[in-house]
Amino acid sequence: MMDLFTQIAFHRLHPSVRWVSLGLSTAWLPPQGDDLVAQVAFVDRRQQLTAFELLTGSGKHLDAVVTPIEKLGSPLDRFNNEPDDAKSFFRVEFHLDGPDVVVARSESVGELFSLVPRIVSPSFLFDILQITRRQLPDVAFATLVETGTLYAHTAFHASHWFERVISIELDESLHGSASALGLDGVEFLHGDSGVVIPQVVDRLESPTVFFLDAHWSGDASVNWSDSRFRGFPTTTAHLGVEGVAPSSPDQVPLDREVDAIVRNFPDYAVIIIDDWESIGAKDHAFEGEDWTHISKEALRSQCESSARLISSYRYDAKHFVVVLGPIV
Repeated sequence: MMDLFTQIAFHRLHPSVRWVSLGLSTAWLPPQGDDLVAQVAFVDRRQQLTAFELLTGSGKHLDAVVTPIEKLGSPLDRFNNEPDDAKSFFRVEFHLDGPDVVVARSESVGELFSLVPRIVSPSFLFDILQITRRQLPDVAFATLVETGTLYAHTAFHASHWFERVISIELDESLHGSASALGLDGVEFLHGDSGVVIPQVVDRLESPTVFFLDAHWSGDASVNWSDSRFRGFPTTTAHLGVEGVAPSSPDQVPLDREVDAIVRNFPDYAVIIIDDWESIGAKDHAFEGEDWTHISKEALRSQCESSARLISSYRYDAKHFVVVLGPIV
């Protein structure tokens, strides 16, 4: 799994470490690693920290510049008001070479914290699968179809839960990177999921979970500084002309995906619609995002008016779930 973008998780190993902030412009660490700058807040009236070192998970010393500082910047500036005899603040500069664990250690205190590059687990998918198994205890969902592969995190995790995973990606570069991972039991397909989903539906005949998350997530043309979502560190694709702002239908194939599943998929189906709060909105997550050609009401009607409907519900703000029975 060395070629995946990962996210870095901070874990406290000593209670006196209050927080570590990496101040990243993006939450993603590229496969080749990156130069990182961290702020560390250490608060303890019993002792003050004077220095520490960084080690890799295998115990190798990591070349890092650890500098004591008097005040922390945002978002850790709230710790500046701690008593002077209790607080120790640091700025840490280091390079992380790929997905390795980093452990901070002090001779006087011991292990302080760890930074762990992780493959993001879509826990909601596991939750929804368990809910469905309680609703339909005699139905085995052995296949997952995903639209929007991105970095293949969902496909990787799902390969441990499902016998078969099919993941569809429009962007040629992202599709190529995912395919090169060689994940067992995962079939990566390239193309417009609004076109590919009907083809997949025609060759599947067993209960299937459909996770629909294919949409344009921006590129270098977007003004990310004024956006709530800061974007991915790679370009994502749309069906429009390169360099021209894509229309709503060119950004989001969701209506075509849902139609193909509801009309033609023959067996039990669980449809998980991602980014539910963006449906019908414009510039919701970033400037240029446009989902206005579809609406929540139309999608719900499309699913809930079907005689196949078993249940439908909002799992959370981002996800809407529809459970369908077989075509009779």
